[in-house]
Amino acid sequence: MTFLRGAQAETVVAHRFREEVVGFALWREGTWWVGRTDATAERTLALFHALSAEMPGTVSVSFTRVRDGAESVGVDIALSDVREGIARLRPALARTGGVVVTLWGDDRQLSLSAQLSVWMWANTPAWREALLVEGLVGVSPSLLTDRRWVVAREELAGSRDLDRVLDAVTTRLGLAAPTRTRRD
Repeated sequence: MTFLRGAQAETVVAHRFREEVVGFALWREGTWWVGRTDATAERTLALFHALSAEMPGTVSVSFTRVRDGAESVGVDIALSDVREGIARLRPALARTGGVVVTLWGDDRQLSLSAQLSVWMWANTPAWREALLVEGLVGVSPSLLTDRRWVVAREELAGSRDLDRVLDAVTTRLGLAAPTRTRRD
């Protein structure tokens, strides 16, 4: 017995169970516009990579491994090199999180939190247009999900794969050996 499907047969199965709505909120804190996204891990990392293209041609960058406080910082790094490093980190970060990546320059800042949310700061609401272009929906900050972890950072298991890729990226960018920070 053969079942025939017409040309109009739906080929996307993922949306049958849950529609994925990717939201963002943008609000004022003093003189700064602050924004945050709410999406799945893979989509968050794709957004972070895409939004990094909005940064100036050279940026300062910081990579902080939360579980042990190892931090590597670089100043005046070519944005194209930083974006390549972010692309290399995406698969490992999507599985575990636990690394804060921050880019800043020209009174703008873009950060990926350890819990895989994208945060943005600027003197103007310029991030709004970039987020809308990426297909996100503006929501109230109170509607964003809570992304806090329930375990202490010292209890995070970590990932050898992520550590290996992070070390390769920071070395390729010419960042100094990581320093240990203790932020509580």
